[in-house]
Amino acid sequence: PLLNAQVREKKSQWPLQLRGPEITLDVQPQPDASLNPWLPAESLSLSESWSPDPPNFRVGEPVKRSITITAQGVAAAQLPDLEQSTPQGINLYPERPVSSTRASGHTLVTQKVLHYALVAQREGKYQLPEISLTWWDATTGERKTEMLAARDIVVLPGKEPAEHGPQTASVRFLPEFDLDMDLGVWRQSLQNAWQASSKFWPWLALVLALVLMMRLFFWWRRRHTRSSAAVTNPSPKVHTAGDALHRFEGACKENDPHRAREALVDWAAATWPDDPPQRLDRLAHRLPTQAADFLAGIDRALYAPTGDTWDGLETLAALLPLLQDADSDRDDKQDTQALRPLYPG
Repeated sequence: PLLNAQVREKKSQWPLQLRGPEITLDVQPQPDASLNPWLPAESLSLSESWSPDPPNFRVGEPVKRSITITAQGVAAAQLPDLEQSTPQGINLYPERPVSSTRASGHTLVTQKVLHYALVAQREGKYQLPEISLTWWDATTGERKTEMLAARDIVVLPGKEPAEHGPQTASVRFLPEFDLDMDLGVWRQSLQNAWQASSKFWPWLALVLALVLMMRLFFWWRRRHTRSSAAVTNPSPKVHTAGDALHRFEGACKENDPHRAREALVDWAAATWPDDPPQRLDRLAHRLPTQAADFLAGIDRALYAPTGDTWDGLETLAALLPLLQDADSDRDDKQDTQALRPLYPG
C-alpha cells in the first residue's frame, strides 16, 4: 500500500495532455460580386444617436453624433471606419472609435461606436448626406447595404454675436466699444456728479473711475485676444516619404504599433498624394501580397479585443524592402513621365 501511494503521488505530478477532435474547415473563395475590401458577416445594422437629443444646432456650439455598427459573425478589427462628408459651413471632428465583442452561442457579436462632433460656422439650412455601409451576407450569399438617411438641419444664431471672418468655435470676442465716445460719456458724468452734489462727489468719482478702468481693461483684452486668436484651419504638416520611413523604422525597433501605423499612413499620403489610402488594409492592396499579413498584424495589435503580440523587428524586416521598392517605382514613373526638353542638346 505504501508503494502504491507513492506511485499515485508521482503520477499526479506528471504533465497531462488533452486532445480534442479534428475539425475540417471549408474555406470558400471571395465571391466575384463582392466589394474589395469586403465585409462578410451573418448580420449587420447601423444606428445613430445624438447629444442633445433631438439635436439643437447653434453657431459655434458642438453637437455630438454617435453611429453604432452592430455585426454578427465578424471580429471587431474587421469593422471599417465610415466615410462621411459635411456641407460647407459644418465642421466635423471625429473622435477615437470604441469597439466591443461578446460571444453569443457559437458566434461573435461585435459593436463599433464612432463619435463625431459637429460644429456649425454659419446659420442657415443644411443637409447632412446619407451614410451607407456595403457588406456581404454570408448566410444568404448576397451583397447588402445598410444606410442612414440624409438629415435636414437648421442652424440657429449663436447665443452671442459672432464677428465676421474666420475664427474658431471656441473663440469668443467681447462686445465692441467706442473708446472715444465712452471717455466723453464718463467725463460728462463726472462733471454732472460734481455739480449735483459736493458732499458725495468723492465716492461717485471713485466708482466712476473704477468703472472706467474696467472698460479700459476689457477694451485692451479684446484687442489682445483678436491679435492672438488662432487660425481656424492651420496648414497640416507635410511629411515626406523618407521622413515617414525613418519614423516607421524607429517605431518598429521600439515595438510601438501605434506609432508604426501613423508612420505608414503618412508614408502612403506622401507616396500617393492624389489618392492616399487612409487604412492599412487599403494600403495592402497597393503593395505586394506578402505585405498584407504584416499590415493586418499591426491592426490586430492595436484593435483586437485581446491585443495580439506584435514583433516590430520582424515586421520591419518584412515591410521595409517593400516600401523602399515602392518608393523606387514611384521615382522611376515620375522620371518616365517628365516632358522632354523643347530644345534637346
